[in-house]
Order: sequence, then C-alpha cells, then structure tokens
Amino acid sequence: MSDIPTDLTLDDDPPVSTGGRKEPDSELDITPMIDIVFLLLIFFIVTSKMQPQQVTDLPKARHGEGIASKQWIVVNVKRGPGDDAEVSRKDGSNFSSDKEEQNQQIEEYVKEGMEQGMKLVVIRAEGAVRTGEISRLRTAISNALEEGQEINIAVQEQ
Repeated sequence: MSDIPTDLTLDDDPPVSTGGRKEPDSELDITPMIDIVFLLLIFFIVTSKMQPQQVTDLPKARHGEGIASKQWIVVNVKRGPGDDAEVSRKDGSNFSSDKEEQNQQIEEYVKEGMEQGMKLVVIRAEGAVRTGEISRLRTAISNALEEGQEINIAVQEQ
C-alpha cells in the first residue's frame, strides 16, 4: 500500500521560501543622471559658437523732440575741498564760493538763459558730489524756472 500518512493537514505544512526577495529600495540614486546632465552642459558650452552682439537700428521716437546741446543751460558741479562743491557755468567760469551769493548767481544765470531761448536746464555732476549740494542747486534753479519747466540731472563718473 502506500506510505503516505493520511492524517496530515495543510496547516502543518512548513512555509515555502520565495527565494529571498527583498523590498525594493524607495530611494533612487540620481548621481549618474546628474553626471550626464553636466557632461551634456559642458559639451554644448564648448561646441557652441558665440556670436558678437549685432548692431540694431533703433526706431525713431514717435512723440517728443530732441533738444540740441546748444539750447541747454548747463551747471557743472565738481567735488571741491571739504564738503563744498565747485559750481561752474557751461563755458567753465565759476560761480561764487559763498553759497548765498552762488544761489543768486545761478538763478540769474538760468533766467538769462531762458530769455535767450534756452529750453533745458541740465545739472552735470561728478559722482563724488554730495546729494545735499545737488538739492541746493536744484532749489536755486527751480526758483528761476517758470511753471512746468523741467530740470534734468546727469551724473558723470570719472
């Protein structure tokens, strides 16, 4: 007859091994991908040709008009000794070093220029001039201007 016992049940069977399969690692190593990205970046930088900036013609302004420098009232400002500034006219002649007298001379200079048909007042200052000096000059100039006239300030670095 047969040698197989008949009183065995399925619950008594030992567990079956599945071959040692482990859970997959939840983290992905992206180091090789980063290496490839940098290699591609270096490749494209090295092989690309840099073109110089091309000159383009700017369109003409639709509104407004340019004013020739001959029609400017120019006040030049340079850093002087101490905190004071050396202020001069367009032709290079200096205004007084006394601030009260200088303010009056600037006001007269601007009024004379406006009477001669000048259209624009420009303060041309070096970068080392203190802001307070520019504000003082702007106030003196604005006393000479009529309503609606503008002051333009240009800072010139040396």
